[in-house]
Amino acid sequence: MVHAGERPYQCSHCSQRFLSKGHLHNHLSVHTGERNHKCGICGKMFSRSDKLREHVLRHLSAKRHSCPSCGRSYADKRDLNKHQSREPGCHLSETATTCDATNAPC
Repeated sequence: MVHAGERPYQCSHCSQRFLSKGHLHNHLSVHTGERNHKCGICGKMFSRSDKLREHVLRHLSAKRHSCPSCGRSYADKRDLNKHQSREPGCHLSETATTCDATNAPC
């Protein structure tokens, strides 16, 4: 039996400790780069099932924020901003003329 606060499972790569073998196993993918969880919608691979679930929810939620330059849509405004800062030709608009959620004038 594991006592409160005790972390008996130690990573051999970085010495981090975990409460269960499962948590240690999930952590090991950080070191190995292993990605066994595939999104059935876009094919993106993940090392952890919880990250895959989070990703799939983004596909399924309403995409309300669209890039005016390329048309890609995002459920989260932060993801649109990230896209616009990384993609050539999709620059952040400092003077938006329409609301992303409704396409109504701002």
